[in-house]
Amino acid sequence: MEWLEGRGPERRCPACHATQETERVLKIRSALPPREELTLERCAACGSAFFADFKEPAYETVWGGDAALSFYQEQGAGIDVMLASLYAVPHQGIERFLEIGCGFGFSVDFASKILGWKAHGIDPGPAARLGRELLGSSIDATYLSLDNADEREAVDLMLASEVIEHIADPDPFLAVLAAHLTGNGTVLLTTPNADAVRPETSPATLAPLLSAGYHVVLYSPKGLEAALRRAGFAGVVVADWGHSLRAAASHGTCDADFTRPLDRTAYREYLARIAASAEAGSALSLGMHGRLLKELVNAGDYDACEDTIAAVRATLASRWGLDFDAPETMPLDGPLPGSLDDLYRIHPFNLATLLYMTGTLALARNRDEEAHARFAAAAKASDRVRAVLRAIGSDDGETEELGWRARVYATAFDARKSPDEAPAALERLAVGADPLGERMPEPLLAKLRRDVFIGLVGEGHHMAAERVAPRIEASDLTEDERGVSLGFALGILELNHRNSPKRAMNHFAGARERLDRMADGGPHETGSFVWAVRYHEGMAALRARERSRGKTAMEPLLTPDAAYGTPDPAVAEDALKIARDYGLAR
Repeated sequence: MEWLEGRGPERRCPACHATQETERVLKIRSALPPREELTLERCAACGSAFFADFKEPAYETVWGGDAALSFYQEQGAGIDVMLASLYAVPHQGIERFLEIGCGFGFSVDFASKILGWKAHGIDPGPAARLGRELLGSSIDATYLSLDNADEREAVDLMLASEVIEHIADPDPFLAVLAAHLTGNGTVLLTTPNADAVRPETSPATLAPLLSAGYHVVLYSPKGLEAALRRAGFAGVVVADWGHSLRAAASHGTCDADFTRPLDRTAYREYLARIAASAEAGSALSLGMHGRLLKELVNAGDYDACEDTIAAVRATLASRWGLDFDAPETMPLDGPLPGSLDDLYRIHPFNLATLLYMTGTLALARNRDEEAHARFAAAAKASDRVRAVLRAIGSDDGETEELGWRARVYATAFDARKSPDEAPAALERLAVGADPLGERMPEPLLAKLRRDVFIGLVGEGHHMAAERVAPRIEASDLTEDERGVSLGFALGILELNHRNSPKRAMNHFAGARERLDRMADGGPHETGSFVWAVRYHEGMAALRARERSRGKTAMEPLLTPDAAYGTPDPAVAEDALKIARDYGLAR
């Protein structure tokens, strides 16, 4: 990928129809043979982007192979994201539902089995054929057109998720949608957000967003609204959802609200239903069990995870010979496989998710050694899947995110075991020395660096903490308990290692002030920590010969007041001893 600058030729924008010089954005090779170089240009009027002089391939001819379909079932399909759009509109009065470009058919299946709608899908691709077979959904292997509008019953709700970006001219497509909609019906669309095409977007998000060779037009919010209104829709709602857009359009008033949440209880019911009915050991079964595990762990319903984990354990053992209870034995080191098929012969595509979620479960149950092994293996599994995907011009955002988060936990555990090596490990993540040559996203790296620093100071590894300290930023001193802990750790380092009581006093004072703001004038709910902060602030002030300030800090420890209540007995005893040594108390 090569980022470009400057003006392009004069073209008509397929989104807003403005005709003017474009802005050149980037060059990238198509993922499809013959891998030609494509240029993405941006409309200066609406911000939409499109691959100039590129004609989209016939949808039904694009075939990624059996391994690609397995990847989609196990990991690639963002089923909850698809279903979330269905909750943007009130369900009262919806009887007939149609999804255009339904792919495997998860939304059609959910609408039928869980919501009770008369649901139907339209898709001529290979994923739809397999989905129809495995899910039993009503899917036609054809295209929707104006010619067959009279032959089909108009629908109350229509969904076209990740479809419009594949079409060079949206106008005929949107006209077809409008013709098949009832007078008070709604059409829902999701599509990549052109505003996310920028260098700072993570590679795992940018690659599928661009999907060079598959996607033709990437819409901005303004461009998508223009296309929908040009199609005759009177009510239009376009929501910017970060890297994607969600839109709703109606012939009349549109009351869609994309902040309405997905019913996650209904979603879990659907996952459990398909996981139980799918063939044991199949990609569909493993994918549904993996998603169900994620839902249960995120909901904190840990006891309900055991049956799901048992099914995953059995599948990994029977299909790949993997011991899910011993992640350190999995074949995740060595040369990367050369293709999706090669990778799939070694382990499943959602292995990173399975390991990360069970690592989180082990962490919640205080099984630190097990959690460490699972997070370390999850990071490796993420790297392997992403490396193979990137070789074919793709990537997976969720696998990337879980991989980084797993590496955060694994590095924090490593720092406890080998504190002297922790600073170098953090630096490698900062410069992009991971197996894919990527830097850890700065927010995650800042959190990891902060947590490792606090841990090193707390365990008395001051020399190692000293090497991390220069990377600690003022912005890391956040208005929460973690920010207080960081300020306290900085104070301890200044007091006990650098012998700088005045700087230590200021750090402790900052931590105490943040605690006071968190309490917001009410009684403190921070346990004994508030006493430790006050005690160290007072001690540092006295060592810095700031007698008055030391007395002020120590007073609540010597005489309880309304704001702080009864001090921690052990801290109060130490404070009284210090106060007597410095002549502040008898």
